[in-house]
Amino acid sequence: MKFKKKAVMTGTFVLAVLLVATTVLADIADKNGYEQLKDGVKATAQQCAEGGFASYTLLSTVELKDNGTVMVSDVTKEKLDWINNATETTNVSISPDNHYSHYRYEDPQTVISSEDRSDSIYYVNEYPQGHTIARVTNPFDQDEMSDVERIIDALASGLQDYVVVDANPDGSVNLAGSLGETQIPALFNALASFVVKQKFRGVAYPALSKDVFIQSVNGTAKINENGILERIQGQAVLSGTDEQGAVHEITVDVLIELSDINATTVQKPDLSGKTVETQIRAESGEFVNTLALETGKFVGTYKNDILMDKDGKLFKVGERHLVIDSLTREAISGRYYEVYKAEYSALTDPDSPQYAGAIPDFTYSVAANQERADLWYELPADGMQAQEQRSIWINQADAKVQFFSPYTNNIRSVWGDAVILRDTVLNPEFD
Repeated sequence: MKFKKKAVMTGTFVLAVLLVATTVLADIADKNGYEQLKDGVKATAQQCAEGGFASYTLLSTVELKDNGTVMVSDVTKEKLDWINNATETTNVSISPDNHYSHYRYEDPQTVISSEDRSDSIYYVNEYPQGHTIARVTNPFDQDEMSDVERIIDALASGLQDYVVVDANPDGSVNLAGSLGETQIPALFNALASFVVKQKFRGVAYPALSKDVFIQSVNGTAKINENGILERIQGQAVLSGTDEQGAVHEITVDVLIELSDINATTVQKPDLSGKTVETQIRAESGEFVNTLALETGKFVGTYKNDILMDKDGKLFKVGERHLVIDSLTREAISGRYYEVYKAEYSALTDPDSPQYAGAIPDFTYSVAANQERADLWYELPADGMQAQEQRSIWINQADAKVQFFSPYTNNIRSVWGDAVILRDTVLNPEFD
């Protein structure tokens, strides 16, 4: 959790670095050059989104240093193959007190993931009904992006003289630019100071409290012959003083590369010889315990105590019993009934002035709710009261059953000067 918080803070600073680097590169010799870079960013975002490239590989790296010491190093490689409708992501993140790696493969029927645990387990989630893979969306389709574009236009307007342009014979363009301390606009320093003071406070990074400014920014980019931004790199060096008066030089390096356009292939990994844990899930992602359904291990009797609260004490007056005679993914059947101790028989005698109401005793046989993936069954409203709705839910984690009914669920029935208590959760009664 500690590292994840660091990653969020790094991400905020990275956005600032990319903003500066992009504006540095955002003008070549004339207005057309500026528009060319913007068009490259927009074209790339559009082609990476749904309906664009058939496949591609995206590599992103981030490294943050404090006085030369690496505080965060994060490398993510994403392969998206919409021809085979599959994706694969590998991530490695390193900080002084943490090393984290993650792998994920996804297709419509399977999700495979693993982390750098010592047990090296591959977790496989299978979707027999299929599921939808999240597609990349184009941020420029959002209404607010037009305002963001105008802000970047304004920031870039004064940075037209700090860029080197190389037009290649194949039609691609290389851009390179840099800003020194005296060339950094005051607005950038103000933004950097605000972001660092707010976002780095209370985390493992040095808490810079004053004299925060940008020392330098540099960046390079390549736009291919089709107008697609294939590579962008940026570095920002920021200086500031912490609360103890120590000076820190923070360096952030960011690299994003787009490669193997329409030539990336994603294949399902071979898990032969690996430790694998498999779960079956519905399209919604809910867990389906097929092993439990096949063995029928939940068939049996479940019960709990019916209590009386009287004179500041609790007494057991009876028991609730739920019997499951048959259980499949499609249906459940059995019986529900209550029994009372002899000394409390007046509770069940309609002729007694202490009569507490009709005692439930009924059989049930109902189909499962096919919209749910867990063991949940809704009983018809034909029990003790015509309008009551009842349901049975089997908690596969602890083998307990929840029986819900307006009549039997946590009822606090007033009986003379006492209260009768019923709980909704019933415990297994197995040998």
